[in-house]
Amino acid sequence: MDALKHYAIPIQGLGHGIHNFDFDINESFFEHFEHSPIGTSDIQVNIVLTRKPEVMDIVFNIQGTVLTPCDRCLTDIHLPIEGSFPMLIKNAEEEADDVDVIHVNTSQRKLQVAQYIYEFVLLSVPIIKTYNCEDDDPRPCDDNTLDKLESNQDTEASNPFKDQLQNFKDN
Repeated sequence: MDALKHYAIPIQGLGHGIHNFDFDINESFFEHFEHSPIGTSDIQVNIVLTRKPEVMDIVFNIQGTVLTPCDRCLTDIHLPIEGSFPMLIKNAEEEADDVDVIHVNTSQRKLQVAQYIYEFVLLSVPIIKTYNCEDDDPRPCDDNTLDKLESNQDTEASNPFKDQLQNFKDN
């Protein structure tokens, strides 16, 4: 994880109030995570840290694109992603098992955020990887594949086996 040391935010000596940290994420970031499903990407991460006397509120704002095959036409597309993920950080002498709160030792100088960024980017990628690409120039869609899908749907409409099953269900 030494290669990811750039993704650490200083927390010791940080004054009370709001602090912003910006990171640009690309494929070199994801190479450090084994079996990462994300490769080529252009992602901006803005971290807003609000320091209070005993806790820190931290919000990860993610926006950008990832290169992925379109679920509709199987062409590689730059899929837009975005998300906002809040977390709570408490100062503690010992780590505690709490899913919603990160406990950091009071002597800890920096908070490593690379793993959180990685997980939140993964959560930002939609399950269905399509978007309205009609306004893109050039349009990335594979029209041949889309035409085959449409013609396949037309033939499915007159499927005799499906019709017989529907008759059986109706009776």
